[in-house]
Amino acid sequence: MAKDNKEHQPQHPTQEHKPKKAKPKGIFSLFWYYLKEDEGPIGWILNILVAFILIKYILLPGLGWALGTSFPLVAVVSGSMEHHGAFDPWWTRQCVNVNNGEQIILQKDLYANQGIDQEAFQDFRFRNGLNTGDLMIVTSPKDLLIGDVIVFNGNTNVDPIIHRIVSIDDREGQKVYKTKGDDNCGSSDFEQAIPPQRIIGKAQVRIPLLGYVKVYFEKLLRFIGLESAVMLFR
Repeated sequence: MAKDNKEHQPQHPTQEHKPKKAKPKGIFSLFWYYLKEDEGPIGWILNILVAFILIKYILLPGLGWALGTSFPLVAVVSGSMEHHGAFDPWWTRQCVNVNNGEQIILQKDLYANQGIDQEAFQDFRFRNGLNTGDLMIVTSPKDLLIGDVIVFNGNTNVDPIIHRIVSIDDREGQKVYKTKGDDNCGSSDFEQAIPPQRIIGKAQVRIPLLGYVKVYFEKLLRFIGLESAVMLFR
């Protein structure tokens, strides 16, 4: 009768937890420890800080250098370029022009006043407008034409403005640009004659929804009282 050899079978070692590494000495070693090993709030904060530095001071400047602009990525944060549906209802929609005695006017008539008809508009880039939360890839503002969507500085230090060029004029040997938000009922005073010095770039590619990452992150900073930190992400 065969002997019971269970007691001779190798025993599987019990699974042991990986011992936690001891904190190293030295500033650089301690920083690296918290960045790679720590799973608490200090490690979490350091990882966010490093990601911010890489994006803000390495990735974005490098992308900006390649595309020829200081703002290679711009999030659409307002509805001034929205069409709220198909092209035809927007084109014939009424609005109130507060710059002209609150005159009720159609969008198509606003563009007709600038010499832009429906056929011309439908050949423009982003003919269906832009939506809040879109992320725009922006390039150098060279060879600008009527219908181009540009990013420019307004009269304040808030977010850059992204509107469409509706006319181009020469003033004292320099081109100036008039813009209008597709959803706006006319052009504001600050966009009647935009000089090249205020233009940041030309919108080339639209990525839907991705801009909400920036929009909601800035809202979070404001909610927790870090209003001044918002400017660091621009």
